[in-house]
Amino acid sequence: MTGPPGAGKTTLARRLAADLGRPALHRDEIFAGMDTGDMNRTYEVFFATIRLFVEAGVSHVAEAAFQHPAWARGLVPLLEQADVRILRCQTPPAVTERRIARRGKTPVSRPFEPIHLDVPTLDVDTTDGYAPDLPTLTAFAIS
Repeated sequence: MTGPPGAGKTTLARRLAADLGRPALHRDEIFAGMDTGDMNRTYEVFFATIRLFVEAGVSHVAEAAFQHPAWARGLVPLLEQADVRILRCQTPPAVTERRIARRGKTPVSRPFEPIHLDVPTLDVDTTDGYAPDLPTLTAFAIS
């Protein structure tokens, strides 16, 4: 699951993982739990955990605000082993800015390049609920 900051990734990832009965892996939680606060190390741990889950046959939901190059670098080596499905969360910039401001943070103004790999991909509008709806997203994740 991907999208820019404030797009609703974490909330949706938690709901989807609960509906699927699968673990959820959140890049921000890994970062928060690391003593070093090193974003590069967080990236390495995030993808090492995905690799471990894939090799152990553990279906899971992984979410991060990585842009295409970072996702591609981590996921492409796993495509032969994993059945990857991508949900790209999106919402209008004004909505993401309000969500980020509610967290007490300052929005970052930079273009966001969504992941675009040759795998099943679904765009999700998280502005007011989910479009498509959660049952459709759940069905997509397990199809």
